[in-house]
Amino acid sequence: MKLPRISIYNYQFRILVFLLLTILGVSSFLNMPRIENPEMTIPGGTTYVVYPGASPLDMEQLIANPLEE
Repeated sequence: MKLPRISIYNYQFRILVFLLLTILGVSSFLNMPRIENPEMTIPGGTTYVVYPGASPLDMEQLIANPLEE
């Protein structure tokens, strides 16, 4: 309960800290490097499983679900 009390009694300090943090945030935002089209690599993989003669339901139940788990 000391933080609210300190904040109420020292309102000038609270305003000063708020202004400094705001100025720091605006300064950081303006100096942040920006790229129009940044390159992104999405991690992932592809797995192909061949099971001749299986129906789609069998492929899902016997192959796809156990592989995902």
